[in-house]
Amino acid sequence: MTTYATSVRFDDTLMENVKAYAHTQHISTSKFIEQAVAEKMVDLMDYQIAENAYKAWEADDFKTTPLNDFLTEFDLTDLTDND
Repeated sequence: MTTYATSVRFDDTLMENVKAYAHTQHISTSKFIEQAVAEKMVDLMDYQIAENAYKAWEADDFKTTPLNDFLTEFDLTDLTDND
C-alpha cells in the first residue's frame, strides 16, 4: 500500500489536545490523526449509504416487508420462535 505525506494546520489548543490524547494511547501524533481521519471517512460513507437507502425507501412510498416474508425469501424460517 502506498502512503502519502500531507500537511495539516491546527491551532495551538487543538494540537496540544491531539498530542496529549495520542500520548495517552501510546501512539504517535501522526498515527492518531491517520486513525481519526479514517474513522471520519467510515462515518461519512455510512451516512451516505443510509441517506441513499432512506431516499430509495421514500421513493417506494416507505413500503415495508413483513418479517415472515423476509425470513421466507432468505430461507431463514428456522429462526422463528415456534412456541
